[in-house]
Amino acid sequence: MLSFCIRNAIIKFMKNMIKTMNIAGMECLLYLPEEYEETTKNYSCFYVNGEIPIKDVLEELKKMGKKSDFLLLSIKPEHSVLIGYSLGGLTAVYTLYKTKVFGNIGSLSGSLWYDDWIAFMESTLPVTESCKIYLSLGQKESKSRNVRMAKVAECTEHAAEILKLQFGTENIFFEWNEGGHFTDIPKRFAKAIAWFMGD
Repeated sequence: MLSFCIRNAIIKFMKNMIKTMNIAGMECLLYLPEEYEETTKNYSCFYVNGEIPIKDVLEELKKMGKKSDFLLLSIKPEHSVLIGYSLGGLTAVYTLYKTKVFGNIGSLSGSLWYDDWIAFMESTLPVTESCKIYLSLGQKESKSRNVRMAKVAECTEHAAEILKLQFGTENIFFEWNEGGHFTDIPKRFAKAIAWFMGD
């Protein structure tokens, strides 16, 4: 279990606000600090690839803050994070090989079983030189009746090893969670966010 350095940061984090904006014809939720419009301070940015229940994620972060005795040491303002779940997790990892836009990547229950994905990772060099990568998977996800999806654990472990070779062991974190693909999704997002914040 990670020592998430969160307590005070999460308490402050929870006082922030959610704004809805239309960006390029898409409705987007932005979670901004209270003082965001009055300050020139830089903040870490988390981009979520796909839809997640943001209010549930925030509630999970609040719970984690209450349970922890650790303080957030620093949030590196130059970092951005792209996080995705399921197919969004696969596309988040895919960005490593196509763009330098995102500083860090989170793939939660990523569809890394996708046909020829592992072969693509093995034969392609990332375009970014350094990156922190968080991977997580449910312990029961490989129990799928779909033969392709049942390979998710094997493929995710293999992907983690490839990423360790490409980015260094110290930059890759792989976490197992209880349950299957649809278990505790907000909690899994909260754990990923907390890991990046505690880095």
